[in-house]
Amino acid sequence: MILVCCGAGVWVIQFGMNVISADIENQLRDHPQIKEHVGEIQTLEVDWGKSLAEDDYDIWTYDIEGSKARGEVIVESKSEDDGEVIEAATLRLSTGKTIELSFD
Repeated sequence: MILVCCGAGVWVIQFGMNVISADIENQLRDHPQIKEHVGEIQTLEVDWGKSLAEDDYDIWTYDIEGSKARGEVIVESKSEDDGEVIEAATLRLSTGKTIELSFD
């Protein structure tokens, strides 16, 4: 019984993060700085280790891979009625270059 409850809890968390990740990916997909430095997004996945190490629960790290490059995106977002909204984000490329993404 405990195993079923824990399994269901993990599934709910994973499902919720998939929905949030889809919202984040949709907002990043056409972002000019992402297109310039990463290219077309091929994968965007939560880095659970880095994300859970954050003190702020609104900051999540995503591994990103595109047609030009790969790296990570550190996203600060908030939940609203119509989905997740990015408030700030930083792109850190595998080369070490860091780019503050603008959201006007």
